[in-house]
Amino acid sequence: MSHKIWGVLAALALVFGLSTMANAAPLTSLSAVFPDSTVGDTATVATADTISFTTATADTICQIRIAFPDGFDFVDPDTAAASTGIGAPDTVYACQSSGGDTLFYDVASPVNIPAGTTITLRLKGIVNDTTAGETTLQVATYDTTGGLKQIDGFTPVDVTLLARSAVKLAIKQQPSASDTVGSTLTTPLAIEAQDQYGNVDSTFTGSVTLSAWLAANTSIAGNGTITNGTVAAVKGKATFTDMIYDKAESVKFKGSASGLTVSPLSEAVTYIAAGPHYISLASSKSSLVVGDNATITATVTDLYRNAVADSDSVALTSQ
Repeated sequence: MSHKIWGVLAALALVFGLSTMANAAPLTSLSAVFPDSTVGDTATVATADTISFTTATADTICQIRIAFPDGFDFVDPDTAAASTGIGAPDTVYACQSSGGDTLFYDVASPVNIPAGTTITLRLKGIVNDTTAGETTLQVATYDTTGGLKQIDGFTPVDVTLLARSAVKLAIKQQPSASDTVGSTLTTPLAIEAQDQYGNVDSTFTGSVTLSAWLAANTSIAGNGTITNGTVAAVKGKATFTDMIYDKAESVKFKGSASGLTVSPLSEAVTYIAAGPHYISLASSKSSLVVGDNATITATVTDLYRNAVADSDSVALTSQ
């Protein structure tokens, strides 16, 4: 049976979850270099992804498998340049399996490869995952001349994918549900600059500015004033640790930054008045003569002129 047919059978085994693993030694060394390591990008001939490894076992390598985690994709995968240390491929194709896809490199004319041989594949058509961060690929070699036999077992290698430039703002940390006017939030609001896939752009250092909107009707701006409402992002995140709002009401916040889509509204924050600070008196009559009666109303407010409920009694004295 030809190695090509065995390659097809191996692909079917992956699809249906059948194991072809053996107690094979891992590769001696393995590296992966993705020149275009941005999420969602596709390796081209000019930006081919390079997989390089050193064999641990001497044998006839008919097939190389590269297992990718879920999220990667392939568009007409093929070699972008001649491989070294092994023959040209008969075919390069992908096969989907649970947890990710596997790329198959079927050697056109297999020969015995000594242990300690360095093999380098330069591949195009690999579409990066859209989630930024470190991800792990695995590589193994197979002999298919007389059956499906694993030569060097699956060996892991890490690849770091980078976020794209930020296009939008998003709420990273919701604020505390209630707090006191004139005080910083117990849990500060944090807003993140993200790319179109929702990855934080850690290179973004622009300023993010908050605005307040009435929780009962978010088309109407809040009645208060925000202090310390503009913060420069650090590694893509703006945290409003020192932000103060001065109106006793329920509001939601949103963030804006130059060139980025504004953030969604935060969850509501209900601000309550601070402690008593001012007393305002009002009389029911503008002038009095001896013997007249009038009602005097005392209003107690905080530093920001918000009415304070349940205050102590107010005593009036004449002078």
